Amino acid sequence: MSRFAGLPAALKATKAATEAPEDIEETEDDGDGTPPPAKSKQKEPVMADENQSAALDAAKKEGHDAGFKAATDRFNAVMASEHYAGREASAAKLLTNASLFSASADDVCAILADMPKVEHTALSEQEQREAAEDGGRKEMKEALGKGANSTIDADAGKDGKAKAESSAAVWDTAIAAVFPDARK
Repeated sequence: MSRFAGLPAALKATKAATEAPEDIEETEDDGDGTPPPAKSKQKEPVMADENQSAALDAAKKEGHDAGFKAATDRFNAVMASEHYAGREASAAKLLTNASLFSASADDVCAILADMPKVEHTALSEQEQREAAEDGGRKEMKEALGKGANSTIDADAGKDGKAKAESSAAVWDTAIAAVFPDARK
């Protein structure tokens, strides 16, 4: 359907105005024996603003709906194609490329057929979790294997040093043990 399909209904409302009898003004004869064309005193009927805006809104909605349905049908046809599997990213680019909006689903499928297929070796979600946990455990074991036992003295403040100084020294020692490459 056309995007102007709603206009006939709006025009019927103004039809009554056009069928009203017109006031016709007679003009003088030019002397050649044929009567001159009649002139109308009545102005041309103008479509009411609300009828016009309703017809315009209906036409816009109808055009949008038709375009959306056509794009959805095109997308579904490409996804159902045998050439879609393994070329999903390419299909998405082709379907959303503005210069190819007028291309049919068959045209997009023909382009996809000429492209190489991408082999998927992706892991399932569960396998990805397990691989991440195994990698984390391995990294933790390596980090623990590099470090030595702690050399922090818990009784550092008992030999007469001020408590704040001994606490700061303990923290400095702990930070140095954990981050040996850190600078002050």
